[in-house]
Amino acid sequence: MSDKIRGACLCGKIRYEIKNNFERLFFCHCKQCQKMSGSDHTSNLFGETDRLTWLSGKDQITRFDYLGRGFTNAFCKLCGSGVPFLNQSGTAIIVRAGSLEGKPVFENASKIFVAERAQWNEEKTVADSYETFAELPDYPDKHSRIHLKNVVISSDKLVDTYSVAQYQATLRPSHDLAANALSTAVSNKWLV
Repeated sequence: MSDKIRGACLCGKIRYEIKNNFERLFFCHCKQCQKMSGSDHTSNLFGETDRLTWLSGKDQITRFDYLGRGFTNAFCKLCGSGVPFLNQSGTAIIVRAGSLEGKPVFENASKIFVAERAQWNEEKTVADSYETFAELPDYPDKHSRIHLKNVVISSDKLVDTYSVAQYQATLRPSHDLAANALSTAVSNKWLV
């Protein structure tokens, strides 16, 4: 087993390597982590400050410091994925566990800010599990509209129509132009 582990953001522009020996894994349920992640919690690994090496994309990182609570969010400015950052006190590197490309090694795990846990999580503690979206019992009837939607790219007139898969495969890599066109299409309700 290597003593280092690599990670990346979703679009792959930001890549890093860090020593795979973390002090702790925190499942943080604070209100700020809920807002940042859009979920019930974040999964954050804490490591020593001198163990991180940026391989690419460091200039693509945006950092937001929430000063009232010592909370920080660092993310890729292209895809929005959480990326490692130095905490505000400068005492630890915090790594979003989901950004790693392997299994992290950590000494302890804790749930923190459990009093702020999302109420909906408590109400539905058991959920059905499926390997893929297509395994849902009512697929594709109930969910086919998700897969049949098209992305229309247009400025003053219709330029082209892409299936979501075509869009992701062809236009997503050239994100800047596509993002601007998609933003225009969404704001003008040109999605079909």
